[in-house]
Amino acid sequence: HHMCVCGYIRAKISLLETVARVTRESQDMSGKYYGALDDRENILVEGQERVSDCDDTSIEGSEDSDALLGQVGDTCNNKVRNTVIGVVFSLLSGGIFTANNFLIKELDVVVSDAVLVRCVLQIIILSAIIITSGEKLLPDNRNDRLFTIAQGISGATALITSLTCITFMPVADGLTLMFCCPAVTIILSALLLGEKLTCTKVVAGICLVLGAVFVCQPAVLFGQTGLRLEDGGQYAIGVGLASTCCCAGGLMDVLISKAKGVSLPVLVNWVGLCGLMVSIIYSLLDPSSLLLSSGILSMSVYDWLLLIGLALGGLTAFSLMVKALHLISPSLVSSLRSTELVVAFVVQTVLTGQAPNLWQCLGASLVMAGVLLLAMQQKIHLVLTVFLRWISTCR
Repeated sequence: HHMCVCGYIRAKISLLETVARVTRESQDMSGKYYGALDDRENILVEGQERVSDCDDTSIEGSEDSDALLGQVGDTCNNKVRNTVIGVVFSLLSGGIFTANNFLIKELDVVVSDAVLVRCVLQIIILSAIIITSGEKLLPDNRNDRLFTIAQGISGATALITSLTCITFMPVADGLTLMFCCPAVTIILSALLLGEKLTCTKVVAGICLVLGAVFVCQPAVLFGQTGLRLEDGGQYAIGVGLASTCCCAGGLMDVLISKAKGVSLPVLVNWVGLCGLMVSIIYSLLDPSSLLLSSGILSMSVYDWLLLIGLALGGLTAFSLMVKALHLISPSLVSSLRSTELVVAFVVQTVLTGQAPNLWQCLGASLVMAGVLLLAMQQKIHLVLTVFLRWISTCR
């Protein structure tokens, strides 16, 4: 019984070593590990230690073998529990983000006021966390400081335009365009970070761009059935804002990867600080804004609760997404977040009573396919690598 247990563990470790070695070769960012990969490495180390104990005959009798199997079972149970919690957090995050967008659209919330309240609460909460943890609001390193401020500006731009665009266009269309952000990240990563353009990235980028075109249906390509102009150009303004959000979000992702020595609370806090400055200017220029005008006195308790609720909802959704990234792999989080598009189109159909046309469905499907390809690119590379090695050994 003792020898069978050791043989099982050795076989398991051999498989884990092969997968971990190939996975490390396929990692684009070799310095970052998240929940799933980190758990795999920990299990590998623990398994090696246990086999060493087996070789030293420290396991004696069936009771010790049963205890060893119990420890392996506990480790697997913890990983399953973390995966379930991570999936739930990721789905909740996407659901809250989508619900926030529909509330802003359907209740005619003044975006400048919503952004202002969101940024104020974000600064208060994150500044308290940073000070309590003994960190500085701005890093000492000159390059980190520059990248922190730059990503704050780009993040604030993405935040404001993402909320503003849905006031000019349907929520589902806006979300589809915003989900094309990885296409911008691919291009900027290749230009600024020197990352290699793989076939998977190219195909995913083409899917994202084509999906955006099919959803927007520009009149140049689709004629009279294309981008609607009878609304006074409102939809075109929404497309421009959503595209700006897409580009700003892609730039923010690249800048964050450059600011490797800066913690997440500091980075997000600077998004709030930059967003606060922009939202103040936005509110002063927006005639419908109430917070920075005499209209603040006419705001009801309902108005305040709505603005605070939207702000807390956005921060909660972001926190759930970050926690999910610590529990499960980023690829799984991205895959689950792409289901927002399906939910958005279903909710939009229910609210408006108008189903999306064939081009919009095809466009949303292409965007989801592009997101899934990018999310699974490491596993795709892993499968192809293992398959090619197997073929080479069979010859």
